[in-house]
Amino acid sequence: MGQLLFLPPESQIPNRVYEIGEEVFVYLKKISRDTGGIVLDITQSSPDYVEAILKKIVPEFESGAVQIDNIARIAGKKTKNSSFKYSGLSRCGWSDGWT
Repeated sequence: MGQLLFLPPESQIPNRVYEIGEEVFVYLKKISRDTGGIVLDITQSSPDYVEAILKKIVPEFESGAVQIDNIARIAGKKTKNSSFKYSGLSRCGWSDGWT
């Protein structure tokens, strides 16, 4: 079974309702240690979270055939990203959506 973690309010998607026991995808920003043990700094609200999702579900991002140029995000409202071909010479697309 997984480890119990705390997702602080500033790292959550605003207005999203989480259910007890629900499995959620998060981005691991940092691992550190304090007096209580190991601390995992996780988020769902950063642009890095969107990039991690894209790399997980779009093979061209993971393989490096297409690279993410820029991500703009208002968590819980809107996410935009632009991509370019590996050569970096021309844009090949963009996406705009709710997250």
